[in-house]
Amino acid sequence: VETARRHWPAECRVHGIEQQLVAAHCYGPRLTTPAEALAYRSMGADVLNHSIAPEATLSREIGACFVPLAFVTAGFNDYMDRSRQELLQEHVLPSLSMTASRVALETAARLPTDPECSCQGLKSPQPAERSSRF
Repeated sequence: VETARRHWPAECRVHGIEQQLVAAHCYGPRLTTPAEALAYRSMGADVLNHSIAPEATLSREIGACFVPLAFVTAGFNDYMDRSRQELLQEHVLPSLSMTASRVALETAARLPTDPECSCQGLKSPQPAERSSRF
């Protein structure tokens, strides 16, 4: 968290479960259409994300540690504005890539080496017939 605080101004940060935000997962690698964005919004989504769901689900299944780092690059209104030629601005992506890399590397360097973390306790139960047939 302290690493992220150094790289993002406070007014741009949204974090913590107390925010009670709902992230809808959209499968990529393509941008969501205005109709899809509207459908997700009507179902209660606060943000659209193309990468959290598969990683979070798979991490939970195997009991691996997982902390998402997500960037909101477009709001719902951006999807509805047909006058916009581009949803993702080309100049934003390199900056996000550098910031994400810095945060990931600095955070990984600070991770404890203790193999006894609580993530193993969150492992999803798997049916015996599914895991033993391979």
